[in-house]
Amino acid sequence: MNSEFKNKKIFISGGTNGIGYEITKFFLRKKSKVYVLGRKNKFKNIKNLTVYEYDVLKNEELKRLTNKIRNINCDLIVHCLGGSLGVDSHYNLKETTDVWLLNAAIPILLNEFFLKKMKSKKFGRIVHISSAATVNHDGKIPYICSKTYLNSYIRQMSKKVSKSNILLNGILPGAIIAYKNNLYNLIKKNKINKKSFIKKYLNVKEIGTPNSIIPVLEFLLSKHNNYLLGELIKIDGGEK
Repeated sequence: MNSEFKNKKIFISGGTNGIGYEITKFFLRKKSKVYVLGRKNKFKNIKNLTVYEYDVLKNEELKRLTNKIRNINCDLIVHCLGGSLGVDSHYNLKETTDVWLLNAAIPILLNEFFLKKMKSKKFGRIVHISSAATVNHDGKIPYICSKTYLNSYIRQMSKKVSKSNILLNGILPGAIIAYKNNLYNLIKKNKINKKSFIKKYLNVKEIGTPNSIIPVLEFLLSKHNNYLLGELIKIDGGEK
């Protein structure tokens, strides 16, 4: 698959931080033409990279983004948008809605702009990075509910688009250390002891990294995947 992604156009939401940041770097190494959505641009003057620096929870910025992407002809889509936003209850409807928008509704909306072109070409691959918390039920409730909504979309929408050779799947990561994500920051600030965390929560001897996910993602996006659709692949080191 080394040359398959060369010059392929790929859109990565949430691609400037955490898992998405590492996925972006991976496809740049593959010489893909990468379009990235993120709030803060950590990439500077890199060939084959276009960064859309928008806060999609602000309506005007979301409109500007959709105006930009409606003319992009991408075969491959990876959605890494998400996060709990620190919201731990449903008491504040605005906060709860923002969690749902970020984790589910906005990635789903963005798909609509790409699906029309994919259908006309009879080819497309879409992968949503969801969360193992939807299965393990360990985390903030609004976040889990939002990702569960996303998982239902993956299951149902994959059936509707598969006749056009568009395969839509999800990856459900567990605890992952990635560039400046929450777990990365907690360990770096000594708020979590790494060894104790592994012993308490995992059935393997190391915490996962983006490299635990990327080989699966690479396959799902490749031409070698012609039969997997609507799957929710949990990669969590056997979380307890």
